[in-house]
Parts: sequence; structure tokens; C-alpha cells
Amino acid sequence: MKYRILYIGRNKGLIKELIQKGENDFEALSCSTNASDITNHINLIMPKALVYCMSTESEDDLVVIATLRQLCFDKKIMFTITGSGDDCDKIERLLPFASDLELRKPVTEDEILDRLKKRIDERENHNPANDLTADAVKPDKKRVLVVDDDPLMLRLIKEQLSEIYEIAAAPSGSVALKFLETKDVDLVLLDYEMPEMSGPFVLRAIRESENHKDLPVIFLTGVNDKEKIKSVIQLNPQGYVLKPIDKEKLIAAIDKAIN
Repeated sequence: MKYRILYIGRNKGLIKELIQKGENDFEALSCSTNASDITNHINLIMPKALVYCMSTESEDDLVVIATLRQLCFDKKIMFTITGSGDDCDKIERLLPFASDLELRKPVTEDEILDRLKKRIDERENHNPANDLTADAVKPDKKRVLVVDDDPLMLRLIKEQLSEIYEIAAAPSGSVALKFLETKDVDLVLLDYEMPEMSGPFVLRAIRESENHKDLPVIFLTGVNDKEKIKSVIQLNPQGYVLKPIDKEKLIAAIDKAIN
């Protein structure tokens, strides 16, 4: 049985080699990095794996990767990234939610194909009835988008919340707004002070959006100053949490805002 694979990304040379070398084990297609094009291909062929072949990704590419990760999660498609150590580190640093499989250079085409097949075999043979964390035995998690320009803060919040919520991460306000154009979330954790596009600017943009005007937003702020706090409250978020983050207070604020 041949598994269906969808390849995307900037590394067109690698994609061509993988399609040619993997023809005995995979039915493979490639498409552009346009979000609607990818969605159409996924719905058409329902691949077992989506492989993103990276080569010096831009900020717009990060938005696509974040959207793809969520789409693959929803459709139970194995999400794989392959690229240089720098490219993989960039993804891990700025969008700290794990791929199902990460293949770093100098991994060869043959090694990529071999590990892809082994991992898909494992997933196909896995019995979720024996898995206590399987979707069948746990309720759907609420989706939280965390927006912060500090990669360490993104990682910390993900570690604190991932057991309770499904976490997506955005390293800037512009990435967050682009992400929300195509994906729905239940709440946004928004850093108040960010370069280029501040938290208040992002909140106003969310409130002006017809699709997300009622989306709960909680500010994260490291400034414990009365005037600053007052200015935060005047923007009418669903709450605010002071940095450094207290896990219990953060969870309580999220739970109150969502429920």
C-alpha cells in the first residue's frame, strides 16, 4: 500500500527529489504555499503526511506553518518539517509547538523517506483505544493563541498550558492577525508591549474584525504601574495577568474568560 504525501515549501529541489525517489512507497503531490491551495489539496487527496521543506522562511511563511500545523492536527495528518538546523531552530524558537516529525540536515533524501514511512506505519498501527490521551477518551481542548515577541515567554506559557489547552503561538501582532484570518481560537493571550505592533493595536484590530469582535483577550504585561494598568483596563480586555506569570492565576483568568 502506498501512502499519500503532500509536499510544500520553498525548497523545490528537495521536493522534486523526494517525489522521484519515493515513488515506490508513496503517492506524492506538491503544491504552492498558498493557504487556500494547500487546503484544497488536503481535502482532495487526504494525505497521511504533509511535509514542509524549508529554505530560509519568511514571516509570512511562519503564518502558513502555524496554520498548517493546526489544520493537520484537526484532520489527524502527520505534520513534518525538514530543513537546516537554523530553519528548524527558527520554527522551534518562534512557533514553539512541536511538529510530529522534524528532519534536520544533513539528513539525506533516502533517510527522510525511510523515517517518513516508519513513522506513518507506527501511526497506522497504533490503537487509540489503548491510549489514555487519545481524542476518544478526553474532551476537546479549548484553543488559545499566545502572542508575545519573547520566544522564552512563548515556550514557558506553552509548557504551563499545553496539558489543559491547545496552544498556538505567534511571535508578533502581525503574525497573530494573519493567523486569525484563517483560524478560529477560543481566547488570545496578548503581550501588551511589543515592537512594531503593540498589544493595544492588535486588540483594536481584533475588535474591528467582524469574525472576532467578541473574541476574549487577556493582556500579559510586565509593567506593574498604576497608570499602565489603568490604560490596559480602559481597553476592555477580558483580563490582564502580570509578568512573571503565575501559572495558577493565568489558568484561572483563562477559565473565567472562556466560561
